[in-house]
Amino acid sequence: MAVSDRFTQQNRLISLASPLGKDKLLLRSFFGEERMSRLYGFQLGLLSEDNTVDHAKIIGQNVTVRLKLVEDGAERFFNGYVSRFAQTGSDGRFATYTAEVVPWLWFLTRTTDCRIFQNMTVPAIVEQVFATFGLSDYENRLQRAYTPWEYCVQYRETACNFVMRLMEQEGIFFFFRHENGKHVLVIGDAPSVHKPVPGQPVVRFRHVAGPGDALDQDYVHDWQPTFEYRPGKWALNEYYFET
Repeated sequence: MAVSDRFTQQNRLISLASPLGKDKLLLRSFFGEERMSRLYGFQLGLLSEDNTVDHAKIIGQNVTVRLKLVEDGAERFFNGYVSRFAQTGSDGRFATYTAEVVPWLWFLTRTTDCRIFQNMTVPAIVEQVFATFGLSDYENRLQRAYTPWEYCVQYRETACNFVMRLMEQEGIFFFFRHENGKHVLVIGDAPSVHKPVPGQPVVRFRHVAGPGDALDQDYVHDWQPTFEYRPGKWALNEYYFET
């Protein structure tokens, strides 16, 4: 195959960087969902001229999706680790693959433990759990002071569920900041933790009428308010371990 016949992502608005090398995997589609204080998930549709891509070299590895913004040409990144990789068929000269991309916090859903923490605040417990697994890509932006817990138990619970449960109980939230080649877990407890969107401090909303509309700006094109029935009261019985 001549060099000029090779497919490249160099001039595309959206592309994928992976440890397999430049243009080994071509990004065909990208779908993702992010929420406050929840794990995100990205689904990638991929093409490759190689129908024998070694899954062992991509599973668990860090990848980055690069998106060039329409308005000013700036780049936005979506980073994570490949938790699932599958070969799904072929399309002409290409083999087709799919990949699921998750944050590093997702790996803590794969471990279960029983531990006791005494006389520690929730932020200190969370940081100790992260340190146990050698995880350091997080930022502590908490502004309040927290009371130490005399006795806190993780019982047959994944480390992910454990730290998320404790943070939720203390009114602590988290989100992920994506960069080229990495993502950072940001832990906060005040609105000031959030920064304005670069180039768009006030979000634009524009309803898209049809496929013929010009995409000359980056904007939100769909907004769907959702409501559901929730309990209005709850009760909890406490157990004091010393009595």
